[in-house]
Amino acid sequence: MKWGFVIALTPVHCPVCNNQNVVNHGYVPKPKDDGPIIDKLLELADRNPRLGFGKLFPKIKRLGNIWSHRRFYHVYCELKLNLSIRGKKRLPPLHPEPLAVPEAVNICWSIKQKKPSYIIAARRLEEAVATIPISAVT
Repeated sequence: MKWGFVIALTPVHCPVCNNQNVVNHGYVPKPKDDGPIIDKLLELADRNPRLGFGKLFPKIKRLGNIWSHRRFYHVYCELKLNLSIRGKKRLPPLHPEPLAVPEAVNICWSIKQKKPSYIIAARRLEEAVATIPISAVT
């Protein structure tokens, strides 16, 4: 494939070539009319001001429009409709009582102490053996 000149769809002046409408630097697309997108977007945004892009775009799609989400988002941001992310509502901090400090070492113990698994297993075995009737053993 040979590379050649690309005829621009819109008048473009190339300072390197000193030529009008002929550009050898690449394709220059014709600007698209965003008027219908702007109208629909403003109409929906007036009805539902708290909806963001993620909920407005499917509504536009359901109306039968075939605009791409990139083009729609570009117009959405140009109109400055993009909402700022709201922070989480947090409860005010409580005033907890300070922890009690023991008078000496090993005076108080933690409430939650984990027992080794072999002790727990032995206790379950003892309970299981205790429930077996003596007549079944003999």
